[in-house]
Amino acid sequence: METFGVEKNPLLYITGLSGSGKTTLAIKVKEQYNVDCISLDALKFYDDANLESQIAVDSFVELYPGIDRYIQKHWNTENNRVKNELLFTKYTCLFHDFLVDYAKKEKKAIILEGIQPIVRLPKDTLLGKPRIIKGTSSIQSFYNAYQRDKPLTKHKLFTRFCRYSIFQFFLLNIRMLYWKRFEK
Repeated sequence: METFGVEKNPLLYITGLSGSGKTTLAIKVKEQYNVDCISLDALKFYDDANLESQIAVDSFVELYPGIDRYIQKHWNTENNRVKNELLFTKYTCLFHDFLVDYAKKEKKAIILEGIQPIVRLPKDTLLGKPRIIKGTSSIQSFYNAYQRDKPLTKHKLFTRFCRYSIFQFFLLNIRMLYWKRFEK
C-alpha cells in the first residue's frame, strides 16, 4: 500500500465479486487511514450509499445534469436494458475520472470500492494502481449476496447469480491475468 496516497496514487481500489466483503474491508481501511470511501455503485444504488458517496454523486450530477434521471432506479428498467447498460458504463467511467480529478485537486486520498472497477472501467485503468481484490470464493460471495438480498424472489436471485456472479467471476479472473502479465 506504499503507492497509495495523495502524491502518487490518490485512489485505492477495493474490488471483488458481489458479496465478497468489499464494503466491510473498505470501512476498515477507511478508518485505519482516515480517508474518504466512495462507492462506484452509488450511481446505481444512491439511496443505499454512504454519505460520502452521495455527496460525490451530487457533485458529479452538477457537472452532468442529465444523469440525475437515471440515478437509482432507471438503470434497472427492463426496457432499453442494453442502452441503459451502455449509459451506466459511460457514466461510471466519467464518475471515476471525476473522482480522480477531485482527489488530485483537493489533495485527498480516496478508497474507491465496488464491483464496477472490474465490470465497467477499461482494463488498463487499474494497471499499476494500488488495489485490493477481495479473494472470497464465488460460492461464498454468492451466499453472502443472497443473505444480503433475501427480499428478492428466488427467481430474481437465480437470475442475478447467472447474469452477474458467473460473469463477474470470469471477468475478474481475466482482468487479474491481464494485470499480472503487464505489471511484471
